[in-house]
Amino acid sequence: MRIVVIGATGHIGSYLVPRLLAGGHEVVAVSRGVREPYLDAPEWARVEWIVLDRQAEEARGTFGSSIAEQRPHVVTVSAEDARLTEGHLAHSPCASIAKACRLLGYQPRYSSLEALRESLSGLIRSGKITGPALDPTG
Repeated sequence: MRIVVIGATGHIGSYLVPRLLAGGHEVVAVSRGVREPYLDAPEWARVEWIVLDRQAEEARGTFGSSIAEQRPHVVTVSAEDARLTEGHLAHSPCASIAKACRLLGYQPRYSSLEALRESLSGLIRSGKITGPALDPTG
């Protein structure tokens, strides 16, 4: 499985990436490129590195398309990052739900993270997504 890890050199990513690689997954590590991972492991030699500044890309409206260009099967982001900048979580492929609501003047009933969770839950219930589903916020 091709997995994009946003924040690959952070607290969680530093430990998650080597484990994913050890499990046989192909990993694309996304980071700002300003620090080394906390954990030095031989698996890091097999990582495909992408240097992106998420905030700068979000400001340009290109973060979602930059991630989509990596052709991921799964994209991971820490719950902390999701709380800080949840707008980047839902791109189709690069239009953020939160940004679209602001541009159109809609007052969302709930956050884009909750909208994403509801949408994914519907896909799981309909059988369009199979396998385990993890909710880091629940």
